[in-house]
Amino acid sequence: MNKNYLREQLKKYPGFYGRNGKFYQSLDGVVSEDEARRPTTERLTKYGVLDVINKDTDILDIGCNAGFISLTAAKKAKSVLGLESEPELTNIANGAKSIVNHGHEETDEKQKMDRKFYLLKRKRKPNGM
Repeated sequence: MNKNYLREQLKKYPGFYGRNGKFYQSLDGVVSEDEARRPTTERLTKYGVLDVINKDTDILDIGCNAGFISLTAAKKAKSVLGLESEPELTNIANGAKSIVNHGHEETDEKQKMDRKFYLLKRKRKPNGM
């Protein structure tokens, strides 16, 4: 899988993934800040998220969307488990993970998490988008 995969998904699922031809967030080394509406690392720094993550931290990201926050946090964390209810976004997140791969193993979903972040509360519109 390559970086063009994510751009193809942006065109395929614009309501979930981005607007105005841009990704919702950036992903270091994959989606530049010019291609995104919000710089992920800057956003996580602003909210102090990166300050509480270290190599001993297990993270549960509920509603992980396309996984860009999870993948950014994974650079510093012991493990990250991203949960997403939309199958299209799960596929995109798994694609992004295969491009970025920080060397993390698959996580046992029953393990205790040290930090839980839910940065975006998303309401579904009547048409599902």
